[in-house]
Amino acid sequence: GGGPAPVNQQQAAALEAQIQQNWNGAALQLQQEQSKKLSKRDSLLQARQQHAQEQQKAAKLAAELATIDSLLEAVPNTFIPKIRELQEKLRKIASPPNPADIQKAVDDAQARADACKKKLDQLKKEQADLEKQRDDLKQQQDDLLQQLDQLHHDNGYTGGSGYHSNGKYHWGYVTLGPSIGYGTPAYTQYKNITGQLKKLNGQYQDALDKLKDLPDKIKEAEKECAELEAALKAAKAVKSKQDLAKKEMAECARQIHDLLKKLADWCRAHPGQCAFQDLLDQLMTESPATPEDWEQFWKHFRELLRQKQALEQALKKKARDAENKVKKTDQEIKNAEDAERREKEEEERKKKLFGDGAALPEEQELSEEQLVAGLTFLFKQKQGDALGNPNTCENKCLLALEDILGNNYVELVRGVANAAFKGGANALVSMLGLNFVAGLVAKTATGMLIDCLNNPDLVTFGALENYHYTYKGTKRGVQVDIDCHISAALFYNPKTGYVRGIIRCNCCGQEKLLFVKYKAKANGMPEKGTGTFHWIK
Repeated sequence: GGGPAPVNQQQAAALEAQIQQNWNGAALQLQQEQSKKLSKRDSLLQARQQHAQEQQKAAKLAAELATIDSLLEAVPNTFIPKIRELQEKLRKIASPPNPADIQKAVDDAQARADACKKKLDQLKKEQADLEKQRDDLKQQQDDLLQQLDQLHHDNGYTGGSGYHSNGKYHWGYVTLGPSIGYGTPAYTQYKNITGQLKKLNGQYQDALDKLKDLPDKIKEAEKECAELEAALKAAKAVKSKQDLAKKEMAECARQIHDLLKKLADWCRAHPGQCAFQDLLDQLMTESPATPEDWEQFWKHFRELLRQKQALEQALKKKARDAENKVKKTDQEIKNAEDAERREKEEEERKKKLFGDGAALPEEQELSEEQLVAGLTFLFKQKQGDALGNPNTCENKCLLALEDILGNNYVELVRGVANAAFKGGANALVSMLGLNFVAGLVAKTATGMLIDCLNNPDLVTFGALENYHYTYKGTKRGVQVDIDCHISAALFYNPKTGYVRGIIRCNCCGQEKLLFVKYKAKANGMPEKGTGTFHWIK
């Protein structure tokens, strides 16, 4: 065997700069990979949100169109028979007009006017009843608020109560003495009063809300009744059945326009959705009178229905497509999260495998002899297993190391004395070579091993560089033939008591790297259950 040649200061500085550059590069690569993963996950989450919004919007629009569709689809079957009936009446009109038709028109107008007056009377009665209910509820609340004031004043509070402009009550009391305690009679009275107030105020608010709308409803009903009264007068003045039929036909057109207005309002609320906007606008302005006019109107109306239904189906398809994208993105997010979880588990495993232990209450100083003896004991425990199959490269390495540790202590110490650096990772580079150590960053996935050994607390207690070990004979009755080149760096952390080592073996023409770790007791021997042998592939 033999130790490494001394390294001068210039070589040492160059070596330190190279390994630092290697660590920095590995850290930057890891940071970039993590940033890329986070960016991809953020992009997936944003895409999912976008797809979900598209799905919700398209589904909502399709549902709204379906509601409108149910009204418009009924229009032809509802109005075409009526229009044809009116057209037939107009065709059969004779002069002078039939007085019975005029009377029927008057009777119909009278019935509508009477129904409107009845509705108006009901609204006015409802208003009077609500005003009385409002006043009664206000008085009951006034009484309760007065009781609440009195209760607090009797218990040493100052303050009072009242109403906001919206009819909701309020109160505020302060005291320098003790407050009303939970479970006291005063507290029970307080809860009873406030409970009644809450219930009454809800009824009071309901009455106010209804009253707020009634004036407009009454005004609208009065306007409607006035219009119906005017219509009655007009009906009485109708001089011919022809005028009556034309008005009824115009009313049909108006009602159809009212139904179309729902679609027009929807299109205005969702610009860019209605490719049939021009056709809809045309229908909204048409006032058909002759049979030819109505035939053209129904042709346009059916085309409008066809295009509207096509839009509805397109929106439903868009919603389905977006929903499928959401499901696909959910799976991609799950896959990314699963991969991230697995990576974290693997990193935790490596931390546990390569990492240091918890700090001891006080530093545990051990001699090089104690540390080498402890490591030798650990390798002797592996000898039996290794001799069970002594021809593998790994077991040849274990057998060689057990012999080296037990019989070549001076060689180990001489290797440390000649090392360019005493610290953990720097000694590792000196013993194993810069290029080989650089490869460890990739082999340990995140450079975890290098990070763990780049620790100023580590003490190098043993080192070999390309030590040539040969042995041919028997060990414990087993024939062995070993020819190995071994480099090693052995470290001890007195603050945690952990011993770690990296051993590079070439016993079969193949490079093998062994990581060893255990916790040393006060006498240097391995603590039971802490020994780890890990081959880095």
